[in-house]
Amino acid sequence: MKKRVSLFIICFITFMSNQNVLGFNQEWELYKKIFISHDGRVIDFQNNSISHSEGQGYGMLLSLMFNDIETFEKLWNWTKNNLKVRKTDNLLSWSWGKHISGKWTILDYNNATDGDILVAYGLCLAYKNWGKSEYLEEAKKIIKDIKALLILKNNDSFYLLPGYFGFYKDDLLIINPSYYVLPAFKAFSDCDDKDFWNKFYEKSLNFLINLNFGNFNLPADWVIVKDGKSSVFYEKNESFGIEAIRIILYSAMINDNAILNKFSEYLNVIEKIGYVPMKINLKTNEISPEEGAAFQYFIASLLADKTGKKELAESLRERGYKKLEEETQNYYSYTLSLISKGVK
Repeated sequence: MKKRVSLFIICFITFMSNQNVLGFNQEWELYKKIFISHDGRVIDFQNNSISHSEGQGYGMLLSLMFNDIETFEKLWNWTKNNLKVRKTDNLLSWSWGKHISGKWTILDYNNATDGDILVAYGLCLAYKNWGKSEYLEEAKKIIKDIKALLILKNNDSFYLLPGYFGFYKDDLLIINPSYYVLPAFKAFSDCDDKDFWNKFYEKSLNFLINLNFGNFNLPADWVIVKDGKSSVFYEKNESFGIEAIRIILYSAMINDNAILNKFSEYLNVIEKIGYVPMKINLKTNEISPEEGAAFQYFIASLLADKTGKKELAESLRERGYKKLEEETQNYYSYTLSLISKGVK
């Protein structure tokens, strides 16, 4: 069958303006050598060399960016054989690694919703790109259980649970806003229930736009929703940091100015202090003196580029490259850096 590139993939792929195609492809080859095992698991070296559903999903998306069907298939097969083991649903156990007994196996059977979403997203795009019906069938199974088990409707609002167990109590929900992978919801509308996923996308976008905390109107890494009102989950994390910044990445992937423009104060902070901070405390408004990781620079650069600040975007990108040289075994930073570079 003749290969075709879907509109989703075209929107997803680009190359850095100061790099040639060969250079970007070489980064992918390096990534595979460092982080992807011979049998297809993405290794998180900074977290006891575990593998998790999030990493597998990101790896599958990167494979799509580089039209690398061989690596995609290897990643999906490992994921299917090792994480898709829950007995009553099609969600993925989130954590796999070395047990205290010495055996390499599932460490936590609970799911992580962003991992499920990323894997299903990858499968949807892979079906569109390569036409293999198995990908669509497997995507639909995961999407069905995301919809049934992880999305709660309260009056006219929808909320996405971070996992099957442990994130709701009698009168409140615990939410991780960075798990709202906006471009995935758009893709789901083509692979599953179009009306539902279009509505959920719009509700999710509105939810994220209205998460404005602290002096800089930023979303929090973790949020509590009670009686329809959102607040920072201070007991867990007071900050806009390494998780919530992914909202910018996903917003850039859908090219929506309404949500990108909400981060204008964040860019002003970066311009004023001369660096991308690791985090901003949303209770005290304290800006971390610690510089962010490479991926935070690349995401901030993407934001600056999308909002017309080209010079700032270039300077942040250059700093991102320098930081990345120091983070060669940081799975999270290297992964999100590479994805950020591939968004146009």
